[in-house]
Amino acid sequence: MKTASPGKIMNIAFVILTLLLLSWCWQWTAGVYYGNVNGLVFLTVQDQNYSLQFQARTRPKWQWSTPVHFRYSNVILTLKSDNQERTLKLQLPGPTLPDGTVFSSKSLGRFVTNDSLENLTNSRFTQQVNALHRILVSLGNGTFSKPRHHPYFTETPLNMSYSHFCLGGGRVHGLIFWVLWLTCWSVVYAVRFQKRKSCNNVVEDNITNA
Repeated sequence: MKTASPGKIMNIAFVILTLLLLSWCWQWTAGVYYGNVNGLVFLTVQDQNYSLQFQARTRPKWQWSTPVHFRYSNVILTLKSDNQERTLKLQLPGPTLPDGTVFSSKSLGRFVTNDSLENLTNSRFTQQVNALHRILVSLGNGTFSKPRHHPYFTETPLNMSYSHFCLGGGRVHGLIFWVLWLTCWSVVYAVRFQKRKSCNNVVEDNITNA
């Protein structure tokens, strides 16, 4: 019975390994990812309407698998009311002001109402502010809603819509690894072919000289 030569076995193993590696690289999710949050909250206090936008983004970071939670280091609040607009940047986790002062739910209420203490006694407004403050805390500690392609909508206790995306990805990195694999093996085969060709030439020269 004729057995396969080592070269043939190596060729078959190479094809099988290449196909398996391609399948693995296509499913590979390791790569550079970052989170991005953009939300809009509508608040009403004694016939006064406020809209507050919050935005946060993490730094790109290498992950071995697709992340399902992000920890944000800062968040930007943009408040609009009566043709006025105010912006505040908070440090997370905390949240805290840039000078390190703790930014409590009461501080958030005062920011929304422009330091009006009268509205802070409104129970519905207090519930809304507390819920919004919990969202800011969750952005910093990694317990915020998981990222997904579709936006979120809530009505109670906050009338709010927001998007949370996981951006970046690893499939490209996997395919790049597969291309490198093919390139390296192509070089190996080229070197082997060149050596075999040189050996054959030497044998032919010896036969000719003989």
